[in-house]
Amino acid sequence: MAKVLTINSGSSSLKFKLYEMPEEKVLCSGNCEKIKLEKGIFTIKYDGKKEVSEPSFPDHQVAAQKVVDALLEKKIISSYDEIKAVGHRIVQGGKYFSKSAMFDKDTEAILRIIKPWNHKTMSSQFHMN
Repeated sequence: MAKVLTINSGSSSLKFKLYEMPEEKVLCSGNCEKIKLEKGIFTIKYDGKKEVSEPSFPDHQVAAQKVVDALLEKKIISSYDEIKAVGHRIVQGGKYFSKSAMFDKDTEAILRIIKPWNHKTMSSQFHMN
């Protein structure tokens, strides 16, 4: 079964949910808070459990990596290959993004124009190792 990871990141947070598709069943959810501060907060909810820890998130890329690593560590997924798509919410997409769009070089170029202040943050999440 395919899994879809959704991300909604702000200036100092990153919220996420992992869905089992096509049922749209939420397998887990959580957030990374206080990104770029000395001590962050990581919350993950799955299988009726809620776990909270206080890792450091120097940037959004580290936060995004924490999310996918936790999915493996908690055995919510057995490999990254189970995640077939990632959705990322873009606020104020203007005339360019009024509906879902595939992320490619053209999309990234448009994001650089309409969101120059946030491009580095968004780019670090899209280009994870």
